[in-house]
Amino acid sequence: MTCSRRPQNLKKKYNAKWALVTGGSSGIGRALVERLAADGLNIVIVGLADKLLDDTMEFLNSTYPDQQFRQVGVNLGSEVSDSYMGPIKETTADLTIQIIFWWVQLLRFCFVALLRRASVSHDVPAVML
Repeated sequence: MTCSRRPQNLKKKYNAKWALVTGGSSGIGRALVERLAADGLNIVIVGLADKLLDDTMEFLNSTYPDQQFRQVGVNLGSEVSDSYMGPIKETTADLTIQIIFWWVQLLRFCFVALLRRASVSHDVPAVML
């Protein structure tokens, strides 16, 4: 069975200029950022303040010089939402963001929650990702 569905250009579909992606400096999040950039979107990347985030920003700025990219280096794993929402709000205060991909961290949270539930129910050790 093959998938015949083509990727959608979200910039055109939603007449969007800006997207925000959490976890956008590595893995699936980075691949998503690169796809959105290829479609011409400006992107705010939220991720840990580390070399991966810096490298991603360097790549995007050199590959797509006519687009804008912003970074927010925060730990979304913090239980105190003010520690990450404040910097996100500050970085995006002058923007209208039409597309948000928060799911990268959400999937991790759901997976960890499922592991914790399994460890409580079935005496299986929980693994933190």
